[in-house]
Amino acid sequence: MPYDGVTQYATAFSNSPSTSHTIALNSTFITDANNATGTGSGAGYVHIMLLHENDFTEDATLLNQPSTTGGFIGTADAARFSTMEDGTSANRPSLVLKDASGSTIATVSPNSSGNLDDGYFFASSNLLGLSSGVEARNSAVANSITQSLTNALAGHAKVSFFGSIYWILYRMFLSFELGLIPSSSTIASADLNLTQSANQTGFFPISSTKKTYLCKAASIGSGWVVADYNNLDNWRSSGTYEAEEGEEEAVTYNANFFGSNF
Repeated sequence: MPYDGVTQYATAFSNSPSTSHTIALNSTFITDANNATGTGSGAGYVHIMLLHENDFTEDATLLNQPSTTGGFIGTADAARFSTMEDGTSANRPSLVLKDASGSTIATVSPNSSGNLDDGYFFASSNLLGLSSGVEARNSAVANSITQSLTNALAGHAKVSFFGSIYWILYRMFLSFELGLIPSSSTIASADLNLTQSANQTGFFPISSTKKTYLCKAASIGSGWVVADYNNLDNWRSSGTYEAEEGEEEAVTYNANFFGSNF
């Protein structure tokens, strides 16, 4: 678990481009999912945010300089995942819920339209009036959210543009409506299916060798807004992220600025 105690819904998984991931969700998610069932239409949501490993470090050398090399205007240390806007249905995210016997209760897709559609946050240091990747990570708000593209990102980037340097962070989000599942259908296990896209090459390379964390969003209203950027359960509200004695640093990231995800 990341050293700050942000609530996790699964063990962090290693990024692998052009791969279909099946992630077993933990008991915390199972409890939240069971609490969401039987609450009716338009209610009973579970909200997940995907963060890159480096989102949990105060080390500016990691957040300010992505490990991805090459590029004409910049690079991104990030993973890209298909969204509900992907034209290939098999690539889209899904949540498989099972009972104690292993029988499938339901296969649920995340919201694919409206303000709870899946997507990602975009937080740029310069556009927020900040001066580093660490400050962009600690920001209480993002610059914007994107919910219309076929890929979403989790990670960070460095871009040089007309003499200015932009440190950018990306966080993906998913909302699953479980309120129509009868409360009598007790969920015993759950798997999240995600399709990771290929690395991007060219003038703005995107790749990652780090892990991705599945984090619990604290409380989301009727739609995702820029103020939900750090709306994570047990996220430090002080704006600082320095490790304390005895705490273990963790790392996770994903990002995208240009190409199909701009």
